[in-house]
Amino acid sequence: MSLVKKSIAKALAAKSGQTASTSKAPESTATSSAKDVIATPSNDEQARDKIMKDFDMYKIGIERDLAQLKTFSELEKKHQYKREALANNGYLEYIEEYQKCGANHPNIVLAWVFVWLVDLQRWNKVLELLPLMAEQQQPLPTKFNTKHWGTFVIDQLYDVGAALLEKSPKHTEVFPIIRPFYVLIELCELNKWDVNDIVKGKLYAMAGKLEHKRFNFGSALHHYVSATQINDKAGVKKVAKDQYRLKDSFITTCTGKVPDWSFEAENLDVIKDDRVLFSHGVFKVKDIPILYFPLGYIPLNKNRKSGFLTPRKDKNVKNIGPYFVIQLPKD
Repeated sequence: MSLVKKSIAKALAAKSGQTASTSKAPESTATSSAKDVIATPSNDEQARDKIMKDFDMYKIGIERDLAQLKTFSELEKKHQYKREALANNGYLEYIEEYQKCGANHPNIVLAWVFVWLVDLQRWNKVLELLPLMAEQQQPLPTKFNTKHWGTFVIDQLYDVGAALLEKSPKHTEVFPIIRPFYVLIELCELNKWDVNDIVKGKLYAMAGKLEHKRFNFGSALHHYVSATQINDKAGVKKVAKDQYRLKDSFITTCTGKVPDWSFEAENLDVIKDDRVLFSHGVFKVKDIPILYFPLGYIPLNKNRKSGFLTPRKDKNVKNIGPYFVIQLPKD
C-alpha cells in the first residue's frame, strides 16, 4: 500500500474508531426464537458497502493528487505525476472493483482517473471504460465544457490525430492511432450516443485523413463520405467528391471503339487529377494483354513520380507507352 493510501486509511480508521467508542450496543430485551430470522447482506451488498468505504478513502487521495498537480507548470511533469499516481495509489484497482460489484453513483475518483487516462493516451483503457462512463452518466469535472463523455473523448482523440498529421509522419507511424478511431466509431454507432453532428463528423473526417496517410484509400473514402453525410461542413467534401473506388474497371485516353491501349484492374482507387492506385492490373494494346501487375500506381498529373506513364500521341510517335517500375509511394 502506498504512503498516500496508508495515511488516508489511518485517518479513516481513527475516525471510525472514534465513532464506535461513543456509541453503545443496545441490551437485548427479548429472547430469540426458532422463528426469528436474522437478515444478512448478500455478497453483492457487502461488496457495494466495501466499495463505498473505499470511495471515501480514494476521494481523499484524488483530491490530494489534484492539489499537488496544481503545483506543476510543465505538462510533462504533470503527466509523470499522473503515471506514478495511477501506478502506486491503487486507483485502477479500485475502479475495477467498483465496476465488478455493479456500483453506480457520482464518482469523482472514476471521473478524474478517466481524464488522466485520456491525457496519457492510454486509449485501450479509455475505450474499455467509456461505455461505463456514458451509461452511468457520470458527471464530468466542472472545468470541461461538454457534458457527454463520448464528445469529450472524440475531441481529445481528434486533437491527437491532427497533431500527428502536422508532423508529416510515415505511414507506419499512423497505425497505432487508427484503432482507437475505429473502436470509438463502433461505440458511437452501437450505443446510439447523442453526439453533436459537428463532433461526430470530425471523428469520421480525421479517421479518413489518417487512413489516407497510410495509403488505405478505400477506407479513407468511406470515412470521407460518412463525415460529409453526417455534417456537410466536415471539411472533406471535396476530397470525397474527387476520390472514388471502382471494381473490374479500366482506364484509357483513347476514344476509339477498340482503344489503342487500356489498363484494366480488379480494383481501382482514384483521386481526380492526382493518381490511380490499383491491384491485379493488366495493360492491353488493341485489347491484347501485354503486362500483368499485381499492384501499382498511375500518376494522373504532371508531377514527377514513379508509376505507369500513360501512352500519348505527338508528331513523331504514336501509341508508345514507356513505363517505370510500378511501386507504392514512399515517404
